[in-house]
Amino acid sequence: MSDELDESDLRVRADIERYGWHVALVPPDEATPGAVGWAFTIGLEERLRHPELVVFGLDNELALGLLNRAADAVRRGWRFEPGATYDGLVEGYACAVREIDRRWYAVFLGNAQWHYKGDDFRALQLFWPDPAKRYPWQEGFAEAWRGDQPLLFLSATDDALPAALRTSLEREGAL
Repeated sequence: MSDELDESDLRVRADIERYGWHVALVPPDEATPGAVGWAFTIGLEERLRHPELVVFGLDNELALGLLNRAADAVRRGWRFEPGATYDGLVEGYACAVREIDRRWYAVFLGNAQWHYKGDDFRALQLFWPDPAKRYPWQEGFAEAWRGDQPLLFLSATDDALPAALRTSLEREGAL
């Protein structure tokens, strides 16, 4: 395995050096209707001693903005805790936070694993609510949005992953 860094690797390291974190964007699988993309930070654990943050189901611009706001809040002293909700990241809504089961690191956080040279980092998933302010694990959550946010605090594949995302990951050989 080569120790040479490509342009993407250099950008990750430069962003971490300059800002304290990098946001990796993973677009949805175009071949699978209903599959969602995700975004995650790299560098928060290293620079700010805070778990990395992950969000699913938002377009790239919204995901980038949300994660940058959250990471900037961490830099200002916020500490996101699993099981809590936080106002101020999405206007008019509170984001819920859950700890990601390490089983999902290789599937969803490969660039972070590369950066940390393994799984020796923590990661939290930020959840956004439906219009009624319910979260995906709550009864009555908007059915149309059910597939937008996997439940990565769960370890069982069928419980954690919506069908379209599972299909996409299976096709790519990630599961």
